[in-house]
Amino acid sequence: MTTEERRAGLRQALLEAAERTIAAEGLKSLKARALAAEANCAIGQIYNVWPDLDSLIIAVNARTLDHLDQVLTAAAAPETVAGATSAVQARAVLLAQADAYLEFSSGNAQRWRAVFEHRVAGGRELPSWYREQQARLFSHVDRPLRTLLPGVSPADRADLGRAIFSAVHGVVWLGLEELLGPQSYDDLRRQLRTVMGAIVDGLGHRSPDGA
Repeated sequence: MTTEERRAGLRQALLEAAERTIAAEGLKSLKARALAAEANCAIGQIYNVWPDLDSLIIAVNARTLDHLDQVLTAAAAPETVAGATSAVQARAVLLAQADAYLEFSSGNAQRWRAVFEHRVAGGRELPSWYREQQARLFSHVDRPLRTLLPGVSPADRADLGRAIFSAVHGVVWLGLEELLGPQSYDDLRRQLRTVMGAIVDGLGHRSPDGA
């Protein structure tokens, strides 16, 4: 095995160990010493293959975003196959994606939290490739909006897509974190359906200039 192959193997082992730790115990439990022990390496070797723990966490979060991207894509699959050409299909996509987001978040709670809890040390910016990956989440909302709002500009549609995503995320975050008191999964799903139903119904009365 070459040096590069060993480095690549250790890099992957650390990535998988970090992902397991975050999934089981949360982001705050990720410590260099325990990570090195799980990957069977010295602490210093971590930084031979990863610049710092922030870079490793971003890589873990990127895998989580990839998984979520696949889930949201699958939620819209039947309508996508049909072309999502009708308003009924487009509305169904938005509702299905909201349900899928709740299911993913509740089933992968610690990994999901890490995506939103992580802050890069020293106020450094996230890598541009990671920002682009985050933006892919909004593209799932943008597709049905193109059908529902054909006269709205791409910029206004993008703003609306972010607002819709934020509304869904807010309901899920407040519920799963029990910030407003304990709520069951069915309670959250019902609230999501109510919020999304109101949004979707409102889109039908929205004028091209956004009024």
